Amino acid sequence: MEALENGGVETKKQPVSSPTSRARKVKPEEYNKLIKWEDWSVERVFHFLNGTPKYHSTLLKKSGLYRLVFSLRILDYKKCSTSGYKVGNLYKEKSGYFLACRDGIIYVETKPSLDDSFARIYLLIS
Repeated sequence: MEALENGGVETKKQPVSSPTSRARKVKPEEYNKLIKWEDWSVERVFHFLNGTPKYHSTLLKKSGLYRLVFSLRILDYKKCSTSGYKVGNLYKEKSGYFLACRDGIIYVETKPSLDDSFARIYLLIS
């Protein structure tokens, strides 16, 4: 900090073109395939989902209209046995909705959302 305050730090000009390439645009229909449900821990899936909220509706296995109107919100995760559940599927129990992972569950909330609907419609037409 002292060197910065005293002007002892050399500046480096940023290159005009980026030295790193951009990631390609992910299509909504391929989002679910990016998640390695059988290989990744519940914690890793949870963090991946939290970083990609605009694609959550693709995890809903219902009709396109249902996916346009409803959205998923990722809440929390718990490591536990998921025997009896198919990994990668959405389930509903008394406590609410959850996604089954190989070593636990991810709690989610389903809710109607018009704002998210317009965003998803834009994704489909762009």
